[in-house]
Amino acid sequence: MRTTALARGGIGGRARRGRSLDTEEQPAAASKAAAQPKPKNLLTRIVFKRAHCIKLLSRHGPIAYNVTMPAKVLIVDDEALVVEVLARQFRFWGYEAYSAASAEEALTLLERERVDIVLLDNVMPGMTGLKALTEIRRRSAAPVLMMTGHHDPEFAEDARLLGAAGTMAKPLAAPALQAALKKLLAAGD
Repeated sequence: MRTTALARGGIGGRARRGRSLDTEEQPAAASKAAAQPKPKNLLTRIVFKRAHCIKLLSRHGPIAYNVTMPAKVLIVDDEALVVEVLARQFRFWGYEAYSAASAEEALTLLERERVDIVLLDNVMPGMTGLKALTEIRRRSAAPVLMMTGHHDPEFAEDARLLGAAGTMAKPLAAPALQAALKKLLAAGD
């Protein structure tokens, strides 16, 4: 049996004559798609597609995907405003931000959570940043970027000798901070 396929096209939906198709030549996928029920709303469509993908995965075995998870950054600073601004900026850049108001809180958080980068202030009440740096290096392999409002070459050298990946002076410039984070993440891969 021979039928003529009509295709919609152009402005106003004028029909134009298409090529002739034998009904036996139609792809099998089109007949399978027509047999499946069509979901009515967007949420149902999403769930329907997800279930279909899971069915395909279970049928064909596991498939490796190149999915990147957002890098986790721990911000350690006693100034709440600095922590809030940095956390918002990191989330905007696509990182997952954690915060600690003291070095002791950061060490406790590092026992529970694995982070990719630690941004550590030097001048804090209780344990200073340089003392915390040695403890962080014992507990985590994450690179530590030291920040301070009183930057001098002697501090930078001490931080480097204790294992810091780098130092930055406050106030932090966003482009320089973003470049430093990307460099540290690339070095860790």
